[in-house]
Amino acid sequence: MEFVGDSMAGKCQRRSLNSDMQTETAKRRRQPDRSENGERRAEPRDIEKRPAGSRAQGSGEDKARSNLSFDTLQQKQKQAAGDGRRRRAERKREEEEEWEERGREKDRSGGDGGRSGRGRRAASEGRDGGEEWRRLRWRVNDLEKEKLQLKASHNQEVCQLQAELTRLRCSVERGEAQRVELQYQLALSRRDAERVVELSRDKQALTERAAQLQQAVEELQKALDITRQTSEGDRYASQREVEERDRLIQSFSSENQRLHQLLQDQEVALEESERRLAEVQKEREKEADVKRRSADELKQLMEREERSRRQKELLEQRVKSLQSNVEAERGAHLETKFNSEIIQLRVRDLEAAMAMERSVQQEAQRSLELLRAQFREVENAYSQERERNSSTERALERLQSEYEQCKSVMSAALETERKTTADLSEKLEEEERQHANTHSLLEQAVQRQCDTEEAFVTCVKQIRDALQQHTSEPSTEPAEDDGKQSLHAEVLQLLRTTLSSYQQRLLDTDRQLQDLLLVSEKLQEENQTLQQLTSDQRSQIDESRQETLKLKEEVSRLRQESSDWSTRSQSLEAELQREREERKRELEKEREERTAEVQEITEHYKKESTAHLSFLYCLYQRLLAGCVLLDQSQGILGNFTWKELCDVISEQVDQLTSDLRKSNDK
Repeated sequence: MEFVGDSMAGKCQRRSLNSDMQTETAKRRRQPDRSENGERRAEPRDIEKRPAGSRAQGSGEDKARSNLSFDTLQQKQKQAAGDGRRRRAERKREEEEEWEERGREKDRSGGDGGRSGRGRRAASEGRDGGEEWRRLRWRVNDLEKEKLQLKASHNQEVCQLQAELTRLRCSVERGEAQRVELQYQLALSRRDAERVVELSRDKQALTERAAQLQQAVEELQKALDITRQTSEGDRYASQREVEERDRLIQSFSSENQRLHQLLQDQEVALEESERRLAEVQKEREKEADVKRRSADELKQLMEREERSRRQKELLEQRVKSLQSNVEAERGAHLETKFNSEIIQLRVRDLEAAMAMERSVQQEAQRSLELLRAQFREVENAYSQERERNSSTERALERLQSEYEQCKSVMSAALETERKTTADLSEKLEEEERQHANTHSLLEQAVQRQCDTEEAFVTCVKQIRDALQQHTSEPSTEPAEDDGKQSLHAEVLQLLRTTLSSYQQRLLDTDRQLQDLLLVSEKLQEENQTLQQLTSDQRSQIDESRQETLKLKEEVSRLRQESSDWSTRSQSLEAELQREREERKRELEKEREERTAEVQEITEHYKKESTAHLSFLYCLYQRLLAGCVLLDQSQGILGNFTWKELCDVISEQVDQLTSDLRKSNDK
């Protein structure tokens, strides 16, 4: 800094010597220059004031105004360069015309030799001073021209660098967003993998449970076969016993066998319905698992929605922080012109980031809407499954109630049938006893009838003999006739009594037969009622079969859906694995490319920064001494920064302009 002060002092001394040779015409010419410089100085102030006044406006207006301010600055710089050239040419012409007019006036005013000699000296001195002034003026104009060119080139390079920097920042932010998105997708894939593992565990547990249930069903089937064998043995034994009975009992036994067969069929149907109910229960458990999975998916969707909300809040906080950064950078924009352009470019970057964030927010909102739609669809499916489950439960309860009713009715019918068979067997035994008694009585009656016939024949013979004897010997026969008549009377009386008893027994047997007919009619009526019950049971069994068919169709549909879900999950797992591998490869490639680009950018930036610093230092040396003193200024550049060199150069330029003004004023 001491070196800068010494150089400035020497420059001021040289300028003070040259300022004595200036004229009043130069003063007049400098007045418009001052106004122009004031306008030039006022223009950046206005340019700087404009963004400061518009801090409260939106990001779109800031971007448009920054572009307009940058374009206006470039146009004004070009106009200022053109105006300076035109003014320098006009000043040269005016100076030449003034010098010519002064020479003419001096020629006119000169009369004698002494006066002419003094006029020539003054003219020569005026010419020398004018040439020196022109030379200095040309040098200042050249310096201003170089300064403007340097400023224009510097501004152009700064704009290019800032644009490149914004592009790189955008690419870095885009890569960061992609990295966050890939991390999120990786977390989702991990959760999906954990879910698949849990599903496989549940599937294994269900297979084990199914194996256990199958084993229990096999054991029950074995017990059922044993009971069937025992029941069939009992049935065959009862059939053998029934075959030994009479025709009526045989008809009843055949009807009983048919009823037993129907009961067995119904038992088989009921067992099949129980098995189907067990299958329906299994399917219900599977449906419950599916519902549980759907509930887990709903929870995950809700968690995703909460995460999206959190991301939205984070994005809003980031937008606020970016807005605060924009305001801070706008405040820093008032410090220097270069910083203002940098901040404007940063504002553009931030606006691009804001646009990206808004687009991400819109995508998040769209994804939220899609998730809500999916959530609604899942809720509808869940409600439908709940309705189906309730309908299946109602059908199952109805079938169970019908099964219990049918079982109770069949058990009651079986008990009544057993009671009727027991009563009929007892009645049959009584009838057999009565039949044996009647048979023995009939044999006795036949024996008695034979005896009576023999006695009657003998009696008739005796009567004939007696009659013959009576006809032949009437006087001697009466006593004998009385004895014989008493014996016949006794025999007749016995015959009459036996016949009356036999007739009475026949009447009793007729009555018993009528009673048996009544009992048979009652049994036929009971048989008809049993047939009606069996027909009702058959209709109920048909209905239950239809319900079971419907349940089978529902179960097959659910199995198909489960198989479709399993295939879809497998395909999604394969796709997820492929996408993971592709993403890993792409991430590795992008990382390598980014590292290479960052290295190239850093090297290029270092080279450009060193070139700019060396350029500024050369410009500073040229402003101080009029030429470049040091070619290699790395040792000196290490002590100065870009801002410090710019400040020093601006101070030097201001000092030069102030010296020029002072010299012009003098």
